[in-house]
Formats: sequence, C-alpha cells, structure tokens
Amino acid sequence: MYPFIDIAPLFPCRVDSLTKRAQLRAYIGARPDTIVVTVVGTICRRKGQFPLIQALQHVLQQQPHLRARVLLLLIGDTVPPSLESQSIQNFIAQHQLMHNVRLVHKHIAAPELMYASDVHWSNSLAESFPLNVLEAMLLGIPVVSSRVHGIRELTHTDPPCAVVYEPDNMATLIDTLLLVLNDSYRAELRGMADAAYHHVHSHFTAPQAMAHWQRLLLQVTEMPKPGLLSQ
Repeated sequence: MYPFIDIAPLFPCRVDSLTKRAQLRAYIGARPDTIVVTVVGTICRRKGQFPLIQALQHVLQQQPHLRARVLLLLIGDTVPPSLESQSIQNFIAQHQLMHNVRLVHKHIAAPELMYASDVHWSNSLAESFPLNVLEAMLLGIPVVSSRVHGIRELTHTDPPCAVVYEPDNMATLIDTLLLVLNDSYRAELRGMADAAYHHVHSHFTAPQAMAHWQRLLLQVTEMPKPGLLSQ
C-alpha cells in the first residue's frame, strides 16, 4: 500500500506560475541566478541536515564563487530549537554561512518555499514515503535524495525522475552537491523533474490510490470465508 498526495493544496502554486515563483523568490531574497535548495523536515539527525551543511561548506571552500549563489533553506525548525538545530546554528556561525544557510520555522508553508526553489533535497538516513518529496515532484521541482527505504521505490523509474545517492557517506554527498550545483547539469535536472511530475501524477494522487484500494477491497470480499474450504 502506497500513500497518496492531494493536489488541491499545491494548485495555487502552479497558477500563474512564473509570476508566483518570481514573487516567492523575491520574498526569500533570491536573485535570478541564486540556486535555492530546500530541505523539509524536523531538524534532527535522522533527516541528515547537518551533514548536508557540512558538505556544502566543503563545496564552498572548493568553489568560492558559489558563496554568492547558493541558498539552502532548512524548513522545519522549532521553538525552542532542538539540540541538532543549535549545533547547526553554531556551525553556520563558525564557518560564516549565514548568507548560504537559513533555518525556517516549520509553520511556514513548505510547498510555497519549495516552489521558489531550484532543487529539493532529502538527505535522510531513514524514510518511509516522504510527503515533501512527492510534493516537490508534483510542483515540478528537481529532487535529489539519499537512496533509503521508500525513496528507492518512488525513484525507481525509466527515465530517471530524481538524483539518488547512497546515504551516510560524506564523499558521495560532496560529489552529488558538486554535480547538482553545476550549471551545465541544469537541463538534466529539468528533464528529471518533468519525468517525476508525470510519474507521481499517474501513480500517487488520490484517484489512483482510491482505485487501488477499491481493487484490494474487492479481492478481500471475494476471498473464501474461513471454514468453507474444509466443508
């Protein structure tokens, strides 16, 4: 059994999309050439935000010109902040990443901020079937994710619908960041985003889920009743 996603709450983001996207990017202070990356989820070790920031810091050391272009939004901070959030904030201050990494309160509408982004990232160590990844795909945002649990099934498509990599490996994470932040890779990401939109729309929206559940219920009602086979 797979979950499904309700399209209706995402629909306003797709209406008058160019204007809406431009307004949202202006709201977060992103220039036209800014590469905005969103990460959604409670700030905790399982979600892998801290290693992603550490990898970003390494990439910015390697390619300092990206400091003026990359903005990572961590959507899911709490008040008071978690211990993981405090560690992240200390790291941001220590490495002067204030202009590159921003923690956003979890009550801020994540889909709208995601729609302003260029890439949606999930670096979790464990996931089932994350709603935020489905939302990003339906919004047409390229997805990059660690290959864990339900993500394996969601992204196992031909053509590929996401950039996936092995989890809990800093070298792999750095290489993936270098790839995704390269302007020459932009067209490939757009192709994946288009494939992801059609994949999710065809398999994981409410009508498809209801049809699947209906078939399962019919199979259950048609099963022989206990004891009938032995009579």
